Amino acid sequence: MALIRRARIQAIPALAAILTLVMSKGAIAYGASLLLVYGLGRGVPIVILGTFAGLMKLIPQTMAWSARLERIAGGLMVVIGLYFIWIA
Repeated sequence: MALIRRARIQAIPALAAILTLVMSKGAIAYGASLLLVYGLGRGVPIVILGTFAGLMKLIPQTMAWSARLERIAGGLMVVIGLYFIWIA
């Protein structure tokens, strides 16, 4: 249950940003397409993981480099954010 609550909390900022953008533009079709893509991005990985559930035995091996991958992704997000601030 904690994972479900955590996933909901992580989804709120993204949904708020999408809905704010859509409300400012007033384009319903554009908003529907953004929400569709967001939903696919949240749902497709779950379906893929469910399809290949037999590969769950490999998860302990991938956890070793998962922290490194998260740090690299976080650093990349910071760099991209600084770039956007720089060009603004």
